[in-house]
Amino acid sequence: MANPQHDKLAWIYDLYRIGHAVSTTEPAQVRDNILQHIVTGFQASSGCLALLDDPAGRLSICSVIGLPTSIIGQRIVVGDGVMGQVVAKKEPLILQGDLTEDPKYQADPQRVSKRPKSAICWPLIIDGRAVGALSMNRGEGEAPFAAAELERGRLVINMLTVVLENTRLYEAQQQRLVKLTAREREQRRVRVLMVEGMENLPDTALPDPIVAPGGAEHTNPVQSFYDLLMTRSPTLAEQGWRCEQVVRKLATQMDLPAPVAQDARIAALLHNLGQVALAESEWPSANNNHTAPTGALRGYPTVGARLLEGHALIKSAAPAVACHQELLDGSGYPNGISGDDIPLAARLLKVALDFVQQTAGSDQSDAVPQAVAALDAGRGSQYDPKVLDALTACYLTDDRTAEDEVLDSNTPEPGRLEVTTDTVQPGMVLARNIVSPDGAVWLTKGSVMDERTIRRIRSMELTQHWKASLCVVDSQPAPTV
Repeated sequence: MANPQHDKLAWIYDLYRIGHAVSTTEPAQVRDNILQHIVTGFQASSGCLALLDDPAGRLSICSVIGLPTSIIGQRIVVGDGVMGQVVAKKEPLILQGDLTEDPKYQADPQRVSKRPKSAICWPLIIDGRAVGALSMNRGEGEAPFAAAELERGRLVINMLTVVLENTRLYEAQQQRLVKLTAREREQRRVRVLMVEGMENLPDTALPDPIVAPGGAEHTNPVQSFYDLLMTRSPTLAEQGWRCEQVVRKLATQMDLPAPVAQDARIAALLHNLGQVALAESEWPSANNNHTAPTGALRGYPTVGARLLEGHALIKSAAPAVACHQELLDGSGYPNGISGDDIPLAARLLKVALDFVQQTAGSDQSDAVPQAVAALDAGRGSQYDPKVLDALTACYLTDDRTAEDEVLDSNTPEPGRLEVTTDTVQPGMVLARNIVSPDGAVWLTKGSVMDERTIRRIRSMELTQHWKASLCVVDSQPAPTV
């Protein structure tokens, strides 16, 4: 003989077991399984679960049984419809009769489906606050819900609310872990880039550690500031590294004095430093071409410059940071200075920054000519013509070096090879850019492979969990016999 009490306990245990499957089952599936169990246990024909997960304080339908799945994701204002009223009053509700005629249903998404003849709805309350609602329906020919079922459901719903809240907390924790893991991976990747940038700065000018008067040792301020920026925003830090790569080429092309070139390169690495003082919501996109900044954003170059001014060894780069968003015609920011009043290093950095922004996320084959043309449209009004000439010479001219010649697709010997970082040899020359899975250019065509570069690419592979394919040519001359 069946034991009703035993069956009830078994049903409650199954509900408990379903809720604790969140560690092995997707949270959305857990919610579906819970709702299905409740609907079946109360012999209902359909059911709906809605949770408060909207910053505006609205209910969001997250699971349905016996109703159109198209209503999943729909929002219900607290106080509207049956579920909204139940949440607002924190009291359960039974409705009988043709519910499509009841004004309480007029704002309810469920009314577009079957016409229920009886409905029951409970608020989900934890620690005195409503976190959602669960409703069930019975249609034509089914026994209407009774008051006893409303009371019986209170106990079940209390346990269900705890289960659903634990599911929500688990889901939020997993999302945070995913974000933290992605951020940590991005920081490791950018740290590799930062090390490359630091290795290319003159050791004589930036010794590490720096020895201050009196013999006390201090950490290299460039590395310290870059670490700070990378911790705050790996994206902005990586932009600094890419700007430094362009600035280095431009300075070499223009044959600038070493102090000016060094100031420009340090400023390139740290030009976003002032943004560490801003709320993240105020940051510009790293790929945005700085359109009409407002509010605190207009002052970030000044903030970054002041940070550099506090360190004797790098304070000469502060003016370039302070002025890197100024334009020749005075329409830039933060101070609207113009012409030669803008330091040369800042004019250099401005061209490099806008070039990097316009070529971000591209293999550069098409983006580079377009970016150079876009910047050239501002020749004399926004950008220094001499710097633009250097940009064109570095990225568009066909002045080919001996290394460039071996990259010509018509060169019959020694030929192109597809290799990996395990088989590439020092002295080989890249025949195409190395582009990461996210579209960032790691190394440009024409770069000569050496031991340090190969180690850097291998480190990048580890942080990106990806294996690079290298197209190279062997530029070393064939041995004579």
